[in-house]
Amino acid sequence: MNKDDIEERMDTRLNRIEDMMLKQNDVIDNLKDDLIEKMDASQKWIIGIAIATILGIAAMLIAVLVA
Repeated sequence: MNKDDIEERMDTRLNRIEDMMLKQNDVIDNLKDDLIEKMDASQKWIIGIAIATILGIAAMLIAVLVA
């Protein structure tokens, strides 16, 4: 084997490794995006429940004070 053959094989292997890493990065990015969407939806539910609880407590307080 001469030097050029070795360099070509190394370049080929490096290119394959780079391609695999790029594919893995795409998979990780997609999973991250899905997780962020789920977190946003959960936060909206938490805020909605908190507002409903505050309004319920305020309504009970008004009912007690008026009665």
